[in-house]
Amino acid sequence: MPNFLLFLAASVAITLAPGPDNLQVLARGISQGRLAGVVAACGFASGVIFHTTLAALGIATLRCCVRRRSRFRR
Repeated sequence: MPNFLLFLAASVAITLAPGPDNLQVLARGISQGRLAGVVAACGFASGVIFHTTLAALGIATLRCCVRRRSRFRR
């Protein structure tokens, strides 16, 4: 149980801590204005969506290839 509580505490701390992208948006918004902060946030969001889509397609492709190879081995 102590390991679980330590893991839970670390997970909560990591979740609540701002990442480098949040700090970049905050810094850009403070130094260059609200519009620059919004543009930076949209850029980070589009990057995350793009990366997630590529990862999902890659996993789907790997699953498809594994299924095809297993059919030939039978």
